[in-house]
Amino acid sequence: MKKLKNNFIVKVVVSLFIISVIIGLLTFLFYRPDLSLYFDEFIKEVSNSNQNVFLLNLGVLSLIFMASIIIIGVPVAYLYIFYEGFSIGFTIGVFVLTKGIKGLLFYLIFLFISKLIYIMIVLYFIIVSTRFSKNLIYYLIKKKRDDLFNSIILHFYRFLIVIIISLINSTLIYFFANKVLVLVLNLIR
Repeated sequence: MKKLKNNFIVKVVVSLFIISVIIGLLTFLFYRPDLSLYFDEFIKEVSNSNQNVFLLNLGVLSLIFMASIIIIGVPVAYLYIFYEGFSIGFTIGVFVLTKGIKGLLFYLIFLFISKLIYIMIVLYFIIVSTRFSKNLIYYLIKKKRDDLFNSIILHFYRFLIVIIISLINSTLIYFFANKVLVLVLNLIR
């Protein structure tokens, strides 16, 4: 755990995510678009449908996996983290400005139920993918084929574990998230 705290890559990824949340919030506060008309549609969607996000999550995690193997694609993963943080910050601004503290509480519950585990999975996978890319470059330069092969196999196993965890998370979101959100919809009505 101490090694994880002192790791530069971890600090960069987490800092990028936090900075992007702040930038998203500031962008909303600067432009202040009127999105209050969409709340009724949002409430109807939450009440009548389930969130099926597995294919999207699978696509994103596969893109991060492929980007780490290609090495030059690693910035794509960082752009995705920036996008996720930006959208969270922007949406927090929408809920707070439109519904006040109740909107913030609802969005935090929504975020906790729907995105928290996924965001943690993506952050973790980007960190290990960046480390993998760094090791891949080192093993290619030093021509250590056995270490290169072992590193690729380990990274593939991590990818499979992340996909399985994402599948479990997506299944729980599909069956339970909207039911919990319907219970707390009274916060923003």
